[in-house]
Amino acid sequence: MALTISGSVVTTAAAYVTAAEVKSFLGISGTAQDTVIGYLITAMQNVLNNALGVDSLALDTYTDERMTGSNDYFLIMKHYPVVGVTVLKELGTSTDTTLTGWTVHRYETKRVYFDTFFSKYADYLVTYSAGYSTIPTEIKMALSYMIGGALSDDAKMPGVSSYSILGKSLTFRSPGEYRIVDDIINRYLGQYKHITIRGV
Repeated sequence: MALTISGSVVTTAAAYVTAAEVKSFLGISGTAQDTVIGYLITAMQNVLNNALGVDSLALDTYTDERMTGSNDYFLIMKHYPVVGVTVLKELGTSTDTTLTGWTVHRYETKRVYFDTFFSKYADYLVTYSAGYSTIPTEIKMALSYMIGGALSDDAKMPGVSSYSILGKSLTFRSPGEYRIVDDIINRYLGQYKHITIRGV
């Protein structure tokens, strides 16, 4: 297989999945494809991040992320899942005002509810932590099958002539594997899936 990657690939701090995990999920033995798998881990991880609109799913701290007020008691962060907020500032024309006395009531993935009202006429700077300290197995599996799609263009499911996720064709070894991965992709990346049924 010839692999061509056009444009620049932005590397992330840490891989969500190892080459050994990818090979285990895909049933690959031997080392012949290790170099390509290594490239694809980085490339597909960046594709996944771009699709989800995040810089990373790994736990990290984001400083002074700017957002417009919700005209409500919540703010929607760029990264998720949010696990902690440390600093809130209201953006000013010459100086920013650090907000004090606020409390977080609950976290809902990207949305964080406070006891403070955020005007839609103001912008805010938030310092917070978001991401997974350990990447969930479901995300590792979905990423592995995106990589598997880049390694092979054949779909083996009866009646399915094409199954692609983010433009990459996926290969399945059994109906059971298809059902497991289909469920994972529907939960995490369903809006990017495209299936073509033979004869349709």
